[in-house]
Amino acid sequence: GRINLDRQLYKWLKVGYKGSFTYRHQDKNVASIGGTGIRSTMYLSPLLKTTDYSIMDDENGVSSTYNSPTALIALKTNYINKVSQNHSVYFEVEPVKDLKLRSNNSYYGYQSHNFIYSPSSLPAKNPGEGGDATRTERDDMTLSSENTITYNLKRNGHKFDILGGFTAYRYVSNSLGLTGSGYLVDSVKWNNMGGVTDKNTLVPSSSTLKTMKMSVLARANWSYRSRYYITVTGRADGASNFAANNKWGFFPSAALKWNVKNEKFLKGVSWIDDLAVRFSAGRTGNDAVDAYRSLERLTSTSKGYIFGGSQEAAYYRGQLPSPDLTWEKTDLYNLAVDMSFFNSRLNITAEGYVSKTRDLLMEVRVADQTGFSTHFVNLGNTSNYGAELSEKLKWMKDITLSVSGENLLLWKKYNGFDPDVSYSGSDSESSTLRRLDMGAYPKARTIVFSIQARF
Repeated sequence: GRINLDRQLYKWLKVGYKGSFTYRHQDKNVASIGGTGIRSTMYLSPLLKTTDYSIMDDENGVSSTYNSPTALIALKTNYINKVSQNHSVYFEVEPVKDLKLRSNNSYYGYQSHNFIYSPSSLPAKNPGEGGDATRTERDDMTLSSENTITYNLKRNGHKFDILGGFTAYRYVSNSLGLTGSGYLVDSVKWNNMGGVTDKNTLVPSSSTLKTMKMSVLARANWSYRSRYYITVTGRADGASNFAANNKWGFFPSAALKWNVKNEKFLKGVSWIDDLAVRFSAGRTGNDAVDAYRSLERLTSTSKGYIFGGSQEAAYYRGQLPSPDLTWEKTDLYNLAVDMSFFNSRLNITAEGYVSKTRDLLMEVRVADQTGFSTHFVNLGNTSNYGAELSEKLKWMKDITLSVSGENLLLWKKYNGFDPDVSYSGSDSESSTLRRLDMGAYPKARTIVFSIQARF
């Protein structure tokens, strides 16, 4: 179900709500032919009847019984229930003319409940073996809030647009699973997961995941008589998946545009419809790493035997820490000219760009002596550059001519020497940014030339 509400309560106050609720029951597959092996052909035998619950097979003098697809469909249970809900509330306040405050807050919840039971009556079960049950629960929650304040001003051909804001995002996921074997009462199924005589067959599992992002942002636009345009933005973003001392990054940008067509010296030139020059420069960030990736991780195991009614647990290192893990940053510069002639019958755009990325988020090999094979770090930088000329005629779709290239140079921040690579430069200090020998991590260059035409 869905509901949308918008209401202008007062001249200065507007509120709204959007909500949805979904429930879904899904029966999952319970019968499989068992892959592409030779044994799976028994499930496809033309001699197999729909009333046959068991399949007998004699291999190397040993007789085995298998569950037929008919038996699995009739006796086994496997389904999942999914519940999701989404609620969003906003309000907009305009206390004085041209000053507007807006707050948008949302909640998203998701739950899934998976139930699997293989009864003791399946033909392949041994006498007294009992049934197998699995129950999995998952609960996800997402909270987000976006709050902005804007101010517009027009005076003597000048237009100002100023925005400031704050955003926050939080995601929490919890899961719990239980698997057991030896359930003697099939009618109970998964509703008494502790009801097994042999506790060695009861395997619990659980997990939790929490992430958070926050942003503080500002933007200012200025224009004058549709000729000159300036936009300046800045935002500070924080992400919980980075190291404690590197969670925040600052990403500024600026853009300029000169609409030459609206200048007085081109007012009488009728065959030019549009002529504009634009330039932009800015920085963006990439935080595409898993939660807790910067932390040292411990992994537990409790697969041993039960002694004296208890089962011992052991912990071992499951992940190397990345204490300096931070944002991957890309600086982009773009210069373009837009032209339109003869009542927009001919449109041309010439564009050039340079993109430089540093602190690449990469997984690299480490020495086997560490007990691990890979480690996640900020390593290396890349640069991309290109030029593009596109033309569009009224009786054609478009023609695009482009040239682009890429440079790649890998660097490494390390603590001590990696025996698998060679280093150049001084080795008097550890934890220093080093340039790697080109034989280990080569510098690469790629140039691409292309022409595209559509009629």
